[in-house]
Amino acid sequence: MTQQANKTRLQVWVFRSVSIILIVGTIITAMVFANEARKEVKYLCGNFAPGVLQKEVIRQLNTGSFLHYAEEATDSGTVIRVSSRLTLGLAKCDVYLNKNGEVLNTERS
Repeated sequence: MTQQANKTRLQVWVFRSVSIILIVGTIITAMVFANEARKEVKYLCGNFAPGVLQKEVIRQLNTGSFLHYAEEATDSGTVIRVSSRLTLGLAKCDVYLNKNGEVLNTERS
């Protein structure tokens, strides 16, 4: 084999190795962030005991780094749906409030 062929093989090997390392690193980083987002939804949802006021729920949700929430009016009050895009919708929490703006219960999934 010529020196040029060996050099080309080495370049291909280095390129593949670096590519694999970058892909694995990206996957690990994404998994760490997704897990942190899951824990954030789980932890904050656990803070909302019956009787907690809506403004306190919103205040705590606004401290989250990885989550988003949406408020929906219902016949019996309001539902706050909490989730994180980083978990691809797998970590969710619904906070049910009565018409007085107090937590009735929470449901996690």
